Amino acid sequence: MQNTPAKRNYALDAIKVVATIAILFHHHQQVSGAVFTNHPNFWGSAHFNWALMVELFFMISGFFAYRSLLECKEPFGPYIGKKAGRLLPTAAVSACAYFALSSLYYFLNGKPWYFKYVPDFFGLIVTCLGLQRGFGFDGSKINYPAWFISVLLICYACFYLLAKLCKKKSWRLEWVMLLAVIITQNLHQRINTLPFFNSEALRGYQAFPLGVLIASFISSYRINKPIVGLCIASVASSAAFIIFAPAFIDSSAAFIFLIAPALIILAQTETAQKLFRHSFWSHLSAISFNTYVWQSTLQVLLGLIAPGIVFSQTVGGMYLFTLLAWIVGALSHYLIERPLAKYLPQFWNCIFVRK
Repeated sequence: MQNTPAKRNYALDAIKVVATIAILFHHHQQVSGAVFTNHPNFWGSAHFNWALMVELFFMISGFFAYRSLLECKEPFGPYIGKKAGRLLPTAAVSACAYFALSSLYYFLNGKPWYFKYVPDFFGLIVTCLGLQRGFGFDGSKINYPAWFISVLLICYACFYLLAKLCKKKSWRLEWVMLLAVIITQNLHQRINTLPFFNSEALRGYQAFPLGVLIASFISSYRINKPIVGLCIASVASSAAFIIFAPAFIDSSAAFIFLIAPALIILAQTETAQKLFRHSFWSHLSAISFNTYVWQSTLQVLLGLIAPGIVFSQTVGGMYLFTLLAWIVGALSHYLIERPLAKYLPQFWNCIFVRK
């Protein structure tokens, strides 16, 4: 009997929630400049770069894209249109709010917000269209975390076209995905400034096909005790080296090639399914995208009305910001994303109607 990647996997949802929290901690410390002595540091840590949690998002996206890439039944227009229709509307609303708030911050303080980019209308348009990073418009940044959406759209487009080519030429999709990972790993060291080949785009090109490969593995092989043991050993040994002997390990490579894939595989086990069996995790996971998209907008808002929170250098301030970010994410999910989701599929179907 073969395994198939679950459409609703609560254990994977839990991983996404934890990764989102880590990114919120990371960005709060980045903006506030907080350095903790008796608490893990998520920004400027000598042991691990917590920004790599975004690679986990790319991997999970590739994981769930595996079946559609393998079958490749849907034409390119509707396929990428539906992906854009799911990702861009909420991000565009957040970008507009970010633009307004950062403009107000610039007007009141005479200097741009933390990321030092003066808000401009062209940057707003680029961000709303999902072209912020990777498309050659890298100088225009509105709502910085939205770079993930831009690169994810490129990944969907590029790997869909690769999958189409594989199907036409009767190539194995898995071998092409593996080749993409190997090539990207080498490009990291040589090219990172060209359109479609900047540093953020390369992060997606490496992690997304890894997610596809993990899904292929799970679809083809039973997750037995030896595989579970190997995954647990990979996570435990890599984490031990990162914490206690960081000089003897490349923490970024260990996370991308050992820890993250092992966690996704372990999330398919019956034990993980029993441990995270409540739909609570799926609700939080659905909110997590909105939380991620709105986090920088919230930071600017707090910088205007409650700077003591966003610039707090205490653990409590970081936790409070994280809680507020989840509340904003929940409001966005239920008041913006879900209402739009009722109409957007019909909109895309009207656009891509064949004669």
